Amino acid sequence: RCPIVHGLGDNLPELRRRYAEQSSYLARLADISLGIRNSQSAEFLLKYYQSTEPEGALMGDVIHHTGSYLGSESMPAFYVWLKRYSERSDSIRFTVFNAAYRAAQERGEVVPDEFVRTAEELALKGLSSSDVTVLNGALEIIQEFEVESAGPRLVEMTLALSRRGPARRTARGSCRACTASTCTHR
Repeated sequence: RCPIVHGLGDNLPELRRRYAEQSSYLARLADISLGIRNSQSAEFLLKYYQSTEPEGALMGDVIHHTGSYLGSESMPAFYVWLKRYSERSDSIRFTVFNAAYRAAQERGEVVPDEFVRTAEELALKGLSSSDVTVLNGALEIIQEFEVESAGPRLVEMTLALSRRGPARRTARGSCRACTASTCTHR
């Protein structure tokens, strides 16, 4: 690690106060904070992103870093912050859950039950998605948390995929893995 970046991490609270009115400078500090592995950088990111939104590509990294290095006293605020994404698209919600869950695993902690219930509901909904990322995310959650209520839907999908010919095409369309115009099973 670069000593300058390492020393910067110790000064983030002061820098946040000093440059509170300079959004472009704070945005640069947020980017740099992702490379600083300590609680000050995580606290900075939490406070910064409570008032703004991470870019789509950075969202998972920001959430994972924040959840991994944040002090335990700030973890309730972390989960409150994540709730703001509960009404977003399924792919964003999967990104949020997966990043927070990985951070909790690394910390040796368990995500709150409410968070797991929301993820399980999202996974059940995701099984009927035509978005491969959402479908894969749903399957990962179902496997990790052993979501028993997903069993009948998984059996139905498996049977639909095992059919041949026209019946298979109809079944594939019902699971939305492909549509009639883009079906690869003809």
